[in-house]
Parts: sequence; C-alpha cells; structure tokens
Amino acid sequence: MAAYICSLPQPALRTDKEAALRGFGETLDDGLKIEAGKFLDSIFDPETKKGLEKFINRQHPDRQAGVPSKTKGIVRNNSKN
Repeated sequence: MAAYICSLPQPALRTDKEAALRGFGETLDDGLKIEAGKFLDSIFDPETKKGLEKFINRQHPDRQAGVPSKTKGIVRNNSKN
C-alpha cells in the first residue's frame, strides 16, 4: 500500500493530507472550502497537472483494459473499433 501511495502525485497527496487535517471537526461546508483551497494551491504544480491529465483521460493504472483493477471504477477500452 505504501509503495502504491508513493507512486501517486506527491503535491496532490500533501494537499489532500493537509485538507483532511485542517478540516477534521469542521462542518462539511467548511471542510469543502478547505479542500477546494488546498486544491487551488496545488493545481499549477507540473506533477499535479500531469496526474490530473491522466485522471481525466482515465489513464490510471487501475483503469486500463486488460489489467485487473485494484479498485472499483470504469475500465477504459483504448482499442479503436
């Protein structure tokens, strides 16, 4: 699990962790504001942008056709019919 987490974009993980710690015990609205603010802090980091592009294009390792998924989600079929 640690190796998998380490393979993810670290700027995004750092901001996610900070948002979780800062939002703990807050209302849902306040927690979502904190999360949105932290997302905006990291959005321009090149590593975060690369990860977002992969996510948008469903190019995550768990989402490739023919690769067993470790998590639930839509599997992208990259073949052109």
